[in-house]
Amino acid sequence: MTRRDIWQEVERLLGTDAEYGDSAAIERRVLGRLRVGLTMLADLRPQTSEAVRRCAASSDADLRVMSRDPVLRNAFESDLQALTAQSDAGPLLPGLLPADGGYAVSRAAGGAGGYAWRSTGSAWVWTEVSRRRGDPVAERLWFLLDEQFPHRSAAVPIKPSAAGLTVIEEAADLLAALMPAVGPGVLGNVGMVGLARDEGTDGPLHSVSGGDRFPSTVFIAPEKLRNVWDAAGALLHEGLHLTLFEIIRCGAVVLDHVDTTSDVVPIPWRREAWSLMRVLFALHVYVHLAVYHGLAHSAGAEIRRRFGEPPADAALSRATFGGARYSRPELRARYLAEQLAQRSELFTAYGHELTAWLVRALDLLAPAAPHGQAGTTFQGVAPIAAVPLPEQRRLVVALADPPRVRWLNSSAWLVYSLCDGRDGAAIRKEYAESVADVVPPAEALRQVDAALLALVDDGMVVTRHEGLPATS
Repeated sequence: MTRRDIWQEVERLLGTDAEYGDSAAIERRVLGRLRVGLTMLADLRPQTSEAVRRCAASSDADLRVMSRDPVLRNAFESDLQALTAQSDAGPLLPGLLPADGGYAVSRAAGGAGGYAWRSTGSAWVWTEVSRRRGDPVAERLWFLLDEQFPHRSAAVPIKPSAAGLTVIEEAADLLAALMPAVGPGVLGNVGMVGLARDEGTDGPLHSVSGGDRFPSTVFIAPEKLRNVWDAAGALLHEGLHLTLFEIIRCGAVVLDHVDTTSDVVPIPWRREAWSLMRVLFALHVYVHLAVYHGLAHSAGAEIRRRFGEPPADAALSRATFGGARYSRPELRARYLAEQLAQRSELFTAYGHELTAWLVRALDLLAPAAPHGQAGTTFQGVAPIAAVPLPEQRRLVVALADPPRVRWLNSSAWLVYSLCDGRDGAAIRKEYAESVADVVPPAEALRQVDAALLALVDDGMVVTRHEGLPATS
């Protein structure tokens, strides 16, 4: 079983999990919640219009339109929250639905000009920036935009060029082709795509998605449209956020008393700590991005002919400071998984199942980082030739499949030599003992984990998981 086989298998597992990955199953829960919530609003809010009741009784196709409309979905979520909190706040949704029970789709009021992509779902893209006064849907849309982008320097929505529109559609096609189990479902959760520029504490905006504040919408910086691979990665990233929002709306992941808004988790590649929920959302994304990275760089000739060569840093994440060692998505995912494990008492059973599902996928992708996976052994691939340069603390090796030459520093050289069929714990112990006179224990463990991950990813070391074929 090759590394690409593993990436493809994990992608299939991520995209077909009945609870967290199957987009059709998730949508059925979403539509069921919408229908129940609308009925409750109509029954318990006497000032709610008859249009809300008709909306509750509408077809799944009409409810699907509503679920992906940012204005209508935001109004529904706000009204439902006010109702369950027994707030006196007046309902928003009735004023946005026409009396005949149809849908006042905010893309028409806000200047959406056409499909963002046609192959999967029915997302629309903003192509105009005009405001329409006196239209409650348009006014609510711009209120939400101002909330999403409060900085005076922000520019949104930016009218995309014809070339930009082409890249957006091609990026959706690429994502669906590269990740057939995950991609279509993620794209199907996107209702609107807008271009935007903004500056935050972590630097310039690359992409962002809405939750309850701006549902079903992805914003992308125009610069991300210079390369179809970057654009596809951005759609995956933000579409996954939208997917997880839908999942947690239908099942609590943390206990009721937990404050999910406090920034309590230190993040080595960011200037500020993250909240518990932000860590969970990031873990969800980084596990999927690790698969995207692997599939991108092992893509077949047909995809490369159609979409071009993936850039060397496709799906790599940019650290804002001091985080070069966390540039790879699987390294970030592993760190975040450890942070959540240290706070496991804060999660519901559903939350534990969600994180366990992600960690299982991560263990198949990167079993060596950082502690090794039980039942996993490591075997170095025999080189065609190897020349040691001990005075320079380097080893140069030539490998056959595929043909390549690799330079190993002293750390990777030692780890490579230890990969003789033993497990990760034994390799870590032997490495730490070998360098104990010159390297502190914590740094030794970091070195061996990083070297193991790099060697496995390059195919210089194959792993064998208990019950699975060897991977290379």
